[in-house]
Amino acid sequence: MREWGLRHLANDMMLIADEMVANAVRHARTPLRVELRRAGEHVVLEVTDSSREEPRVIVSQPGEFGHRGIFLIDAIATRWGTRRIDGGKVVWAEVKTS
Repeated sequence: MREWGLRHLANDMMLIADEMVANAVRHARTPLRVELRRAGEHVVLEVTDSSREEPRVIVSQPGEFGHRGIFLIDAIATRWGTRRIDGGKVVWAEVKTS
């Protein structure tokens, strides 16, 4: 992020990465790959795993721990989604650089 002159986005991207990786570890339970790249006016974070199960929003009950990752990603990212690939899926999030 520093090399791209986008230090101001580092905390947001770290939070998105933390939630996406935690979801993959917790739910996919397969090896995963994390990729961060610049794409024009966006920074794109992708987490690839071997599960075909797509992320889903689970509403937490009052006082319940967890189940807020997708809400956080949705609140921070410009847009996010999933795509199926041979042998699994990619969960991605984009954040506008300006």
